Amino acid sequence: MAYFYEDEETDEYLYGNGNWIAAWIGNLTEEELEDYLHEPGGAGDDEPISKFSADLNCFYDHDYTLAQTAECPQTPLELSRMGEFETCLVEDGVEAYEKELTRRSAGRKVTCLLLLTNAKVIGDLNQKFAEGKLTCIGSWRQPLLLSEPEDEDEEF
Repeated sequence: MAYFYEDEETDEYLYGNGNWIAAWIGNLTEEELEDYLHEPGGAGDDEPISKFSADLNCFYDHDYTLAQTAECPQTPLELSRMGEFETCLVEDGVEAYEKELTRRSAGRKVTCLLLLTNAKVIGDLNQKFAEGKLTCIGSWRQPLLLSEPEDEDEEF
């Protein structure tokens, strides 16, 4: 995950920030998602650790990644529930998370949901990921059980 001052000029897509979630939805199979997130090792300090990292143009902590796929298209909320993502949220934040995920996904049905916690999007929301198979639906403030120190900036 990238850590820098937000007014600093950068090509990186994320800003490391506690109590935020960044979300991507799209149509990847389980195998495609595994390949996209695979970290073969041996990357230098300034090299991407995975295809996802290359698309982000920055490092991210895979311990804060949540992903779920399905064979048949589902709503992102259904995918989230399949993956039991609510277990990483503070109990009183589950309803707000589900409402925000539903609002941002606008009724779309997809086969893949990818979340990165403790990350705030600062890049172009129109950027394509995984060769155009994933779309970022943004980031929002979300109380998390496992969180890094947070910044007081507003939603992107």
